Amino acid sequence: MIDEIYDLFIWDMDLSHAQNMVRRNLGLELAKHVRYLPPFLQPVLPRATKSHWEPCAQVLASRSDDELELYLCPLLEWLQDMNWPGADTIYERLLRFSYPRLEPRLNFMINMARKQGDEDWVEILELLREQARK
Repeated sequence: MIDEIYDLFIWDMDLSHAQNMVRRNLGLELAKHVRYLPPFLQPVLPRATKSHWEPCAQVLASRSDDELELYLCPLLEWLQDMNWPGADTIYERLLRFSYPRLEPRLNFMINMARKQGDEDWVEILELLREQARK
């Protein structure tokens, strides 16, 4: 089923925008029935590009805090580059995440970003922390 979903997420240059959106929406609908979420965490696929990432982010953003809690660190890693497809979608979803549940992993990832010297990532994670606290 995952391969079928990925195929529906591929933007086909031979199809119209409307046809591609129908395919993407069908993939999003099928993804609602997938319980195992790692295939949607920034997948690297042999025949595809990061174009899969935005619909995968939409799949993840539609899930509950309970479903996402196990994957908070990879979701926070997605924010390492806000130009990556789906980063904005993941950021917006994390803003709605229960802050007491988010805070320990967010602090862990901020420390990791600091150790890596990734100031841009530190900045976005700190902004998320500030906004999510409210």
